[in-house]
Amino acid sequence: CNGLLINLSNIGFSIKGVTTIDPYDSSYATPAGICVYGNNNSGYIGAATHQYVNAALGTYVATNSVRIGAALTGLDIEFGRQTLIGIDATHLTYVEGTSTGVNAAGMMEHRGSTTITLTNGNPTGTTAVVFAKRFPIVPSLANATITGGGTVGGKAVQLELLSLTATGMTLTARPVDLGNWSATGTLNVSWSVAV
Repeated sequence: CNGLLINLSNIGFSIKGVTTIDPYDSSYATPAGICVYGNNNSGYIGAATHQYVNAALGTYVATNSVRIGAALTGLDIEFGRQTLIGIDATHLTYVEGTSTGVNAAGMMEHRGSTTITLTNGNPTGTTAVVFAKRFPIVPSLANATITGGGTVGGKAVQLELLSLTATGMTLTARPVDLGNWSATGTLNVSWSVAV
């Protein structure tokens, strides 16, 4: 029911360029493209493609892209890029039951830019960003930088992350002095988020 199962004591493995399509089961609720299930595993998992295509195969189809079992020890696993085709809120998710010794930072990244409109007399300006593709878990904001200057109407700008989900984020800009904007303007913001 898992595409690839990494059980006990696999040292120095390298999984590159694999494609998993619709791992499924009618009773096992978490079939994964790649499942790390045992202790003492070290290696690399990258350039993998996970696909969710055919829901009719079983009760549970491609629930996880990658799943790391809970309470595992002796892990040293690094991830490279994972491509997820057909991802939604309940398919191809990433489950990290054990985080010690797991470096998933290279799994997926999105970069982009947006604008925030600031209006004279208002205390904030806000923008919603929708990611081009859903993440398998909520990512981290790696960087958000104001491009082309960090002041509006002579006021320094403070950029804040209001919310972050697997599908998007909301950024807000406010004056550092926490007052209202004294001019109308637009901020250009470059950003990157990653798992």
